[in-house]
Amino acid sequence: MNIVVAFPVTSAAAKLNRSNLAEWFDTNDVLRVSLGNFLFFSILSLLMVGVKNQKDPRDSLHHGGWMMKIICWCLMVIFMFFLPNEIISFYGKSIS
Repeated sequence: MNIVVAFPVTSAAAKLNRSNLAEWFDTNDVLRVSLGNFLFFSILSLLMVGVKNQKDPRDSLHHGGWMMKIICWCLMVIFMFFLPNEIISFYGKSIS
């Protein structure tokens, strides 16, 4: 079975043999989605710091705006696939 890579292979991926290459890309894909989720929910939680009651204008962001949140979440996850592999590797080793 041949693996077709549609984007440039980094030097780290070039060192792997063909059997490990698919596993390496699968791991990076999971880390990219994980980083997108981490950043999205971290931003949302930072926006909610200090909200004491439902009269706060930021509370509407917490309880409403679902379409905006879904679009932002999707864009955040998609954006992670454009980051360099070094950032994803750092996230995978240090943060997650």
